[in-house]
Amino acid sequence: MKIAAVFLAPLLLFPSIQLNVSEPQIIAGPYLQNINSTTVTIMWITDEATENNIVRWGSTELENAINATEGKIHEARIERLEPCKRYYYAVESDGAESKIYSFVTTGCGNPSFIVYGDTRGVWDSWRNASIVASAIEKENASFVIHAGDIVRNGGSEKQWITFFQISSWMHNKSMFAVVGNHDLPYSSFSTYLSLPGNERWYSFYEGDVQFI
Repeated sequence: MKIAAVFLAPLLLFPSIQLNVSEPQIIAGPYLQNINSTTVTIMWITDEATENNIVRWGSTELENAINATEGKIHEARIERLEPCKRYYYAVESDGAESKIYSFVTTGCGNPSFIVYGDTRGVWDSWRNASIVASAIEKENASFVIHAGDIVRNGGSEKQWITFFQISSWMHNKSMFAVVGNHDLPYSSFSTYLSLPGNERWYSFYEGDVQFI
């Protein structure tokens, strides 16, 4: 009995031990990049590194799935889409799921687009940048061009995440960006965005128009 008491005592002191394991959270995105008439890139950010990252998509239901990159910043390229067609999508990361969003591939003819820039909104807690983002969301644009200085300090993860959080229009519209001096170092710019070519300088076509 004495031996049994030695081993039972810890169980009486700690009758139940529970591990608090929380699921990862999607803290930015999903957001669209580098869209054209047949392909689109979908990116998003989680608060911790995840292994099982998936984009589900389709034209009526989410009947297709493609794996995305591991880590905290996730990226997947969907190909073989049809021009000028609406698709629906959602993303998953180790159990965390986004809402269902949609986008329309380009190639509809007579494209409309928005150009803006200098959103580095730290100085006013992103107030003006949020107002502009809300206005962009209401517009029926094929895509958006950002002329640079997306954030004030390109090395700040928090500023990039905040930009994507206030730019909810990026769920449905792709952004083509130019690197500004405040977006440097370039390694950060290229980490959070996925652009054509070498991403520093590039061009893309929309219909008969070439954007350089």
